[in-house]
Amino acid sequence: MNQTTHARLHAVAVCPTLIRTHMAGIESQFDAYDAIAKKAVENHNHDDCAAQRSKHAKPIAALMREIHILRKIMVRIMQVQRQQINKYRKSIRDGRKTVKRGAPPSLESITMETMIQMSLRVIQDMKDAIPSLIQPLVTRIHRRLCAMHQRMLLFKQYTESDRCTFECRCDCPPCRHGQCYECHEGNCCRDLVWSSAPLR
Repeated sequence: MNQTTHARLHAVAVCPTLIRTHMAGIESQFDAYDAIAKKAVENHNHDDCAAQRSKHAKPIAALMREIHILRKIMVRIMQVQRQQINKYRKSIRDGRKTVKRGAPPSLESITMETMIQMSLRVIQDMKDAIPSLIQPLVTRIHRRLCAMHQRMLLFKQYTESDRCTFECRCDCPPCRHGQCYECHEGNCCRDLVWSSAPLR
């Protein structure tokens, strides 16, 4: 894996929203690869094809599940921190309501202002603590994203290998990649394209 991909996956691992978006794309690719591998099993009717499909698909599916779980834990940690921050903010708002504007300084107002300043510092400290709190999760997610990336490349290579492709006389893009299974089921893709074209 090159440094650019490594850095990109680390940037994804830091943000729950980016993780969710990235995983949606990965899952779509995975489903496409798995559909090709499944068709190969059906067409070849060979135990080796089934074993190869399982060999590639199962570890990826397990990694995807684990990344989703780690992401949920990360989101929960951030939610708890934000809830605590919001409580401090509410206490600051409530405290400022008790101090009348323009009133002469009093022991009560000075004490309240001191408490407000302390609360503001706590809020800032809690904000600053979020990256360190989620860092262990970021590291684990990043490692699993890298492992999944490598396994997806191997799965892609397998679906493009001779084990998953068939010879076809058609010249459509799927057939040129050897993945037009309609032709091998008696339904030529060219006929399907023409039959589905709108009448003029």
